[in-house]
Amino acid sequence: MTLRRPLPEALVVIKTQCAHALGMRRALDVALLDEAGTVIRTQVVKAWRTARFRPRGNLLEALHGSFERWGVRPGSRVTIVPH
Repeated sequence: MTLRRPLPEALVVIKTQCAHALGMRRALDVALLDEAGTVIRTQVVKAWRTARFRPRGNLLEALHGSFERWGVRPGSRVTIVPH
């Protein structure tokens, strides 16, 4: 029996300053979004590490390499669709 769940393709964390990859085997791509969903900056968070973002905002998280495949970079516009 495994206690691990499959990860969603991407995750949006609302109104936070911190991203973490604690307990993860792989790094994450993380993007800080402004109120309109525009990417302000991106960062790679290595496995078992944390990152703090200022200003506080919405974060988009995905497995490392996803942003390159999707073309996500500062200035990109992200549309959040409720699941």
